[in-house]
Amino acid sequence: MKRIETFFYRLMHIIAVVAVVLISVLTFKSYQAVTAGDFSETPNVSSSDIIQSSSKNRILIVFYKPGTQLEKSAKKVMDNQVGSQIGTNSIKVVYLNQFSDQTKKIEKNFELKVHSNFYIVPVYQGNVGIQISGMNLNQLNQFIVSNNDVDSSNLKSILTTNWGQ
Repeated sequence: MKRIETFFYRLMHIIAVVAVVLISVLTFKSYQAVTAGDFSETPNVSSSDIIQSSSKNRILIVFYKPGTQLEKSAKKVMDNQVGSQIGTNSIKVVYLNQFSDQTKKIEKNFELKVHSNFYIVPVYQGNVGIQISGMNLNQLNQFIVSNNDVDSSNLKSILTTNWGQ
Protein backbone atom coordinates (compact mmCIF):
# COMPACT_ATOMS: atom_id res chain seq x y z
CA MET A 1 0.00 0.00 0.00
CA LYS A 2 2.86 2.36 0.84
CA ARG A 3 4.40 1.72 -2.62
CA ILE A 4 1.19 2.72 -4.38
CA GLU A 5 0.93 5.95 -2.38
CA THR A 6 4.57 6.80 -3.13
CA PHE A 7 4.04 6.07 -6.83
CA PHE A 8 0.98 8.36 -7.06
CA TYR A 9 2.73 11.03 -4.99
CA ARG A 10 5.67 11.10 -7.40
CA LEU A 11 3.37 10.90 -10.43
CA MET A 12 1.49 13.99 -9.22
CA HIS A 13 4.79 15.87 -8.84
CA ILE A 14 5.83 14.93 -12.34
CA ILE A 15 2.47 16.00 -13.76
CA ALA A 16 2.68 19.34 -11.89
CA VAL A 17 6.21 20.04 -13.20
CA VAL A 18 5.22 19.13 -16.76
CA ALA A 19 2.15 21.37 -16.52
CA VAL A 20 4.19 24.35 -15.28
CA VAL A 21 6.79 23.88 -18.03
CA LEU A 22 4.10 23.51 -20.70
CA ILE A 23 2.25 26.63 -19.54
CA SER A 24 5.51 28.61 -19.46
CA VAL A 25 6.47 27.54 -22.98
CA LEU A 26 3.02 28.30 -24.40
CA THR A 27 2.94 31.71 -22.72
CA PHE A 28 6.37 32.60 -24.11
CA LYS A 29 5.40 31.43 -27.63
CA SER A 30 2.18 33.45 -27.64
CA TYR A 31 4.06 36.55 -26.40
CA GLN A 32 6.57 36.16 -29.23
CA ALA A 33 3.76 35.82 -31.80
CA VAL A 34 2.14 39.04 -30.62
CA THR A 35 5.32 41.13 -30.47
CA ALA A 36 7.03 39.80 -33.60
CA GLY A 37 4.14 40.09 -36.04
CA ASP A 38 3.37 42.70 -38.64
CA PHE A 39 1.42 45.89 -38.05
CA SER A 40 -2.22 45.55 -37.10
CA GLU A 41 -4.65 48.10 -38.44
CA THR A 42 -6.26 50.32 -35.82
CA PRO A 43 -9.92 49.28 -35.91
CA ASN A 44 -12.90 51.58 -36.37
CA VAL A 45 -11.13 54.88 -36.75
CA SER A 46 -12.46 57.73 -38.84
CA SER A 47 -11.21 61.11 -40.01
CA SER A 48 -13.33 62.87 -37.41
CA ASP A 49 -11.91 60.64 -34.63
CA ILE A 50 -8.40 61.59 -35.67
CA ILE A 51 -9.16 65.33 -35.81
CA GLN A 52 -10.95 65.22 -32.45
CA SER A 53 -8.10 63.32 -30.75
CA SER A 54 -5.50 65.67 -32.21
CA SER A 55 -6.82 68.57 -30.13
CA LYS A 56 -5.40 66.89 -27.00
CA ASN A 57 -2.67 64.64 -28.39
CA ARG A 58 -0.22 64.46 -31.22
CA ILE A 59 -1.43 61.82 -33.69
CA LEU A 60 0.87 59.90 -35.98
CA ILE A 61 -0.96 58.14 -38.82
CA VAL A 62 1.11 55.26 -40.19
CA PHE A 63 0.07 54.00 -43.62
CA TYR A 64 1.61 50.63 -44.45
CA LYS A 65 1.41 47.97 -47.13
CA PRO A 66 1.11 44.58 -45.42
CA GLY A 67 3.64 41.86 -46.12
CA THR A 68 6.45 44.11 -47.35
CA GLN A 69 9.99 44.03 -46.02
CA LEU A 70 9.71 47.72 -45.13
CA GLU A 71 6.67 46.97 -42.97
CA LYS A 72 8.61 44.35 -41.01
CA SER A 73 11.60 46.60 -40.39
CA ALA A 74 9.34 49.58 -39.66
CA LYS A 75 7.42 47.64 -37.03
CA LYS A 76 10.57 47.00 -35.01
CA VAL A 77 11.58 50.65 -35.15
CA MET A 78 8.06 51.92 -34.42
CA ASP A 79 7.67 49.58 -31.46
CA ASN A 80 10.95 50.80 -29.97
CA GLN A 81 10.66 54.51 -30.75
CA VAL A 82 6.95 55.11 -30.32
CA GLY A 83 6.76 52.83 -27.30
CA SER A 84 9.33 54.97 -25.52
CA GLN A 85 7.50 58.19 -26.49
CA ILE A 86 3.92 57.22 -25.60
CA GLY A 87 2.80 58.85 -22.39
CA THR A 88 5.77 61.20 -22.22
CA ASN A 89 4.79 63.36 -25.18
CA SER A 90 1.13 62.36 -25.69
CA ILE A 91 1.65 60.61 -29.02
CA LYS A 92 -1.05 58.33 -30.31
CA VAL A 93 -0.42 56.14 -33.33
CA VAL A 94 -3.07 55.09 -35.83
CA TYR A 95 -1.99 52.21 -38.09
CA LEU A 96 -3.79 52.00 -41.45
CA ASN A 97 -3.48 49.17 -43.97
CA GLN A 98 -3.26 50.87 -47.38
CA PHE A 99 -5.63 48.32 -48.93
CA SER A 100 -8.53 48.71 -46.48
CA ASP A 101 -11.75 50.62 -47.13
CA GLN A 102 -11.23 52.55 -43.89
CA THR A 103 -7.90 53.84 -45.19
CA LYS A 104 -9.35 54.87 -48.55
CA LYS A 105 -11.98 56.99 -46.78
CA ILE A 106 -9.39 58.66 -44.56
CA GLU A 107 -7.07 59.34 -47.53
CA LYS A 108 -9.97 60.91 -49.41
CA ASN A 109 -11.14 63.03 -46.45
CA PHE A 110 -7.62 64.29 -45.72
CA GLU A 111 -6.77 64.62 -49.45
CA LEU A 112 -3.68 62.43 -49.10
CA LYS A 113 -1.92 60.51 -51.84
CA VAL A 114 0.05 57.67 -50.27
CA HIS A 115 2.17 55.74 -52.77
CA SER A 116 4.96 54.23 -50.66
CA ASN A 117 5.04 51.06 -48.56
CA PHE A 118 5.40 53.07 -45.34
CA TYR A 119 4.18 56.63 -44.98
CA ILE A 120 3.57 58.71 -41.87
CA VAL A 121 1.31 61.71 -41.48
CA PRO A 122 1.50 63.82 -38.32
CA VAL A 123 -1.71 65.45 -37.08
CA TYR A 124 -1.76 68.11 -34.39
CA GLN A 125 -4.57 70.42 -33.24
CA GLY A 126 -6.72 69.49 -36.22
CA ASN A 127 -4.00 70.16 -38.77
CA VAL A 128 -3.27 67.17 -40.98
CA GLY A 129 0.21 66.82 -42.44
CA ILE A 130 1.75 69.61 -40.44
CA GLN A 131 5.31 70.63 -41.10
CA ILE A 132 7.83 69.39 -38.58
CA SER A 133 11.26 71.00 -38.41
CA GLY A 134 10.43 72.82 -41.65
CA MET A 135 9.75 69.59 -43.58
CA ASN A 136 6.57 68.93 -45.54
CA LEU A 137 5.07 65.41 -45.72
CA ASN A 138 7.21 64.17 -48.61
CA GLN A 139 10.43 65.53 -47.11
CA LEU A 140 9.49 64.11 -43.73
CA ASN A 141 8.93 60.62 -45.14
CA GLN A 142 12.14 60.75 -47.19
CA PHE A 143 13.95 61.76 -44.00
CA ILE A 144 12.57 58.76 -42.11
CA VAL A 145 12.74 56.11 -44.86
CA SER A 146 16.03 55.63 -46.66
CA ASN A 147 17.31 52.63 -48.60
CA ASN A 148 13.99 50.83 -48.07
CA ASP A 149 14.47 50.90 -44.29
CA VAL A 150 13.24 53.13 -41.47
CA ASP A 151 15.97 55.23 -39.90
CA SER A 152 15.52 54.86 -36.15
CA SER A 153 17.38 58.02 -35.14
CA ASN A 154 15.53 60.17 -37.69
CA LEU A 155 12.16 58.81 -36.52
CA LYS A 156 13.13 59.51 -32.92
CA SER A 157 14.07 63.10 -33.76
CA ILE A 158 10.65 63.60 -35.39
CA LEU A 159 8.82 62.11 -32.42
CA THR A 160 10.69 64.21 -29.87
CA THR A 161 10.43 67.49 -31.79
CA ASN A 162 7.68 69.91 -30.74
CA TRP A 163 4.85 69.86 -33.24
CA GLY A 164 3.88 73.51 -32.97
CA GLN A 165 3.52 73.37 -29.20
